[in-house]
Amino acid sequence: LYASAFLDRKHPDRFLDLMERLPGRHAVMVGSIPDPALYQRISDRAAAMRNVRVLGMIPRRDLRDLMCEAEALLYTSEYEGFPLTVIEAIGCGLPVIARPDSSLPELIEEGVNGWMLPMDDTDAWLQRINKIHQWDPAARKVFTTKARETVIEKYAWEAIGRAYGRLYRNLKS
Repeated sequence: LYASAFLDRKHPDRFLDLMERLPGRHAVMVGSIPDPALYQRISDRAAAMRNVRVLGMIPRRDLRDLMCEAEALLYTSEYEGFPLTVIEAIGCGLPVIARPDSSLPELIEEGVNGWMLPMDDTDAWLQRINKIHQWDPAARKVFTTKARETVIEKYAWEAIGRAYGRLYRNLKS
């Protein structure tokens, strides 16, 4: 699954590069379309590949449904602030494979809720994708449970409320 804006810095082209090397696998690309020309190029290339569907912008509930059905989120973005899509994917128990850039090292716990790999190491990305694909249902369930726990521990409203409470109590007038 690709779930990000269709912008050069998000590298949807790298996602397609990976999927070209996985012709027997099927993928979906969703996201906002701030650059219609790039979106058209990506859509045309994906159509020629036949194993990638480009849906563009979809409702959030549909994205959540895709996350619950996908094998992995391939997050090829070059830099991010705080990507809610990654947190949502982890909350769905979806493994995230991303670059070790920007805020992603703060969100991804290696082997617990995802992996961070250099974007220029295509073979490492493909190996990780293939390993995830080979998981049996028990292995997937174990991963999903652990991944969800990482999100609940840090980002559930109760956890955020406790963190803000500590912060406010420690403020000095």
